[in-house]
Amino acid sequence: MSGVVYPVSVLPSWLRAVGHFLPLTHVLVVLRAAFLIGSSPAAVGDSLAALAIFAAILIPAGAATFAYALRRARVDGSLTHY
Repeated sequence: MSGVVYPVSVLPSWLRAVGHFLPLTHVLVVLRAAFLIGSSPAAVGDSLAALAIFAAILIPAGAATFAYALRRARVDGSLTHY
């Protein structure tokens, strides 16, 4: 649904909306525009803004989840088993 194998534009409208909520969709838009067309960052500003929003949300969420899992492993003592 992110446009790796086929473009997002060929998807039905409801799947296209789901595809826009995937970070990989915006990464592919930016990379294709930069490498294949030679577009400037201003030309792909919408996708770059979406990626910045994804980063602002997912990086702290991932760090918090990792900290929780590490703390939980230390409490359980399961970290030394591996």
